Amino acid sequence: MDIKQYNGIIRPHQRLLRQLLLDLEFHIEDIGEINLFAIEHRMKTFKSALRKSQRKNIPIEELTDLAGLRVVVGTKSETEQIARFLSRMQVSDDISIVSDEIIARDDGYFARHIVVKADGRYLRSVYDARVEVQLRAALQHAFDSISRAWSYNSNRPYSDEWKKEFLQVAEHLRIVDERVSSLQDEVVKLSVDLGDADSLSPLSLQKIVHDRFGESIKLDDAVDECRYLVDVGIDTVGKLKTFFQDQHITDIRKELESAAQGGNQSAASLLGFTLHSFWTTVGTRLEATREIILRNSQK
Repeated sequence: MDIKQYNGIIRPHQRLLRQLLLDLEFHIEDIGEINLFAIEHRMKTFKSALRKSQRKNIPIEELTDLAGLRVVVGTKSETEQIARFLSRMQVSDDISIVSDEIIARDDGYFARHIVVKADGRYLRSVYDARVEVQLRAALQHAFDSISRAWSYNSNRPYSDEWKKEFLQVAEHLRIVDERVSSLQDEVVKLSVDLGDADSLSPLSLQKIVHDRFGESIKLDDAVDECRYLVDVGIDTVGKLKTFFQDQHITDIRKELESAAQGGNQSAASLLGFTLHSFWTTVGTRLEATREIILRNSQK
């Protein structure tokens, strides 16, 4: 294979990478307060791809990282919020997740690697494409940056003592990373208690739902709901707290209870939602819900 052939092979992968970058930009805007440190991307050069192909003894076109995307955020929970961007796209049949694994190497490298694949429907192309997405917390990224500068693929004869101490630094950073993640709980609490003007985030949504309704919501679901609520204009902590106290929604729930007792199955179905889901679903569609009640009263 020559470089001209290679440039033809990587074109669909490059196209997928660009589309993911655009969609990711909107995802990050919609999930509010997140410590975003970097979004980096690259296409593997022909020389690099050829070396890896020879080292692994597989054809270049079968490499999963011809296109690469790296997202660096503050904490583990924030890497999970970015991962939901990809798993949600899989649910929507835009992409498929080929692999999703935590890479923890002996040299101290630590990151989550997700390889995604898209067919021609998402790309508007006749070719399939893949992108390897690396998700890292900030401290993991800091260590790897130093590791790459000093020791990654290096043949320099570092002493055993140096290597041992360098790996100890990696372990210390991993412990600090866990402590930083646990400290985030109070940051979210104070945002909910004191920061009505703060942007709504999946973590603040979880906290508000628990405080208002005593219900727990999974982080993936909180990410999806946060994006939906932001779309309909409920984009701050204060707006969501006010929305969950809306008397109009309380009143319409009572009307639905009456309609359900009268045999309205649609009303009964809506009442089967959890309280926060009822508020999110019905509260943002009051007119449509009133039509359900009206149809019942006209029977």
